[in-house]
Amino acid sequence: MMKRQNNQITRREFLRKGIIASAGLVVGAKAVEALADYVHQSGKLSIENALINYGDFDWGDHNTVHALGGTEGDGPGDDDYHRPIPWNPAGLTTKIISRIPDHELKQEANPLNSLTPINLELNLVSKLDVPITLPDVENELWCSFVKGNTFNKKPICLYRKIPGKGLKFLADIRKAIAKNKGIISLPNLNGTFSNWVRKEDIEGEKYFELTKPYDYLQIIFDFPGNFDLHSRVDLSDLTYMSKDWRETDINSIADISGPNGIPDKNVDFHDFSLFARDYLKNINDPNTW
Repeated sequence: MMKRQNNQITRREFLRKGIIASAGLVVGAKAVEALADYVHQSGKLSIENALINYGDFDWGDHNTVHALGGTEGDGPGDDDYHRPIPWNPAGLTTKIISRIPDHELKQEANPLNSLTPINLELNLVSKLDVPITLPDVENELWCSFVKGNTFNKKPICLYRKIPGKGLKFLADIRKAIAKNKGIISLPNLNGTFSNWVRKEDIEGEKYFELTKPYDYLQIIFDFPGNFDLHSRVDLSDLTYMSKDWRETDINSIADISGPNGIPDKNVDFHDFSLFARDYLKNINDPNTW
């Protein structure tokens, strides 16, 4: 997997390329910021980690926010994770956080024009440090945009980080919300989970969580057809699709959609339609979104 280039466009660069260049206008600093904020509208994505048909677990959630005043790293709008209150009778909950240096965040707020990926960790939390056995429980993510804060036209996709294998595409989040009620499936949780570490909440009450997360995810602000993550969807990306075209029951990087908007292990016209929609779009040029 190629490394992502960290060359996101700035507000001033965007307007110089677009509005100012075409109209020949001289625009003051405040107008530049206001116009750029119109392109990079606020966004708030909520993701819940839901264990289906297993009532012993509460569902943890996380918010990814782009807003005025947001900063890269720790800053205004960020909320640290605290143990959910109240507990269910079994004292169990899922936990989903983004991790930045010295912080576990339940909400991560970045600037309006941020393209920084969000690294998520999924964990299990308990009142007691005793093993938890899960009998092949269905494991899902429930995604929704909060109060109309949809990031305007900025693309937003979800990937699973598999150790030693890189990133696996899970869904175009907009498609999943529009066509599948925001539900994205993860591998079932099956087996016994142990090796707990003791922690304390802000009130000093002890609880336990696994010594390491059971899964890792990444929210990426880019187009699903940009397979090599080199900023633009173009012919170099099409080669990935042509390699597995019309293959069925396959784990392919080109499997980016299906009848309900999420990958279905087939590389067909559902995937090509999504690729064609974004052809020649460039994540660093909002004019193309």
